[in-house]
Amino acid sequence: MFLAGETITAGRLNRLQPRQYFAQASGTLPASQTSVDIPGVTVTFTTEQPNAIYTAHLAVDFDWNANTNSLSSSRIKVDGTFPINLFSVAQMQTTTDRATNGQNYRGVLGSAGSHTITAVATTDTNIINSYSSLLVVVYEVV
Repeated sequence: MFLAGETITAGRLNRLQPRQYFAQASGTLPASQTSVDIPGVTVTFTTEQPNAIYTAHLAVDFDWNANTNSLSSSRIKVDGTFPINLFSVAQMQTTTDRATNGQNYRGVLGSAGSHTITAVATTDTNIINSYSSLLVVVYEVV
């Protein structure tokens, strides 16, 4: 918020516009993996102020190689930790099944500086294919 008569700085004006970051998978993630980074689905960015808000949309391409009754899943990791146990999950019964599943996230980045958001997956008999992506939007504190 800007008050009447207040001096406006370029830095504060620049923080008014949300910033978008996008990453697409650079390869596949093999079957039988547990909490492994999806290749290429990582964004790194810098915030100017503490308490910036981020939203993220993760889309993961699950591609089955064998019949299974087990779940495969994906989620985001923020600065090396899992901020919330909110997963994108898939379970397919047939080797020809394939699905691109999504999940949405929202959180606060407590400190200013460099941050990294990474897509992580656990696979059963499926692979995570290269049509996976991550879109992050950051809203700075003005």
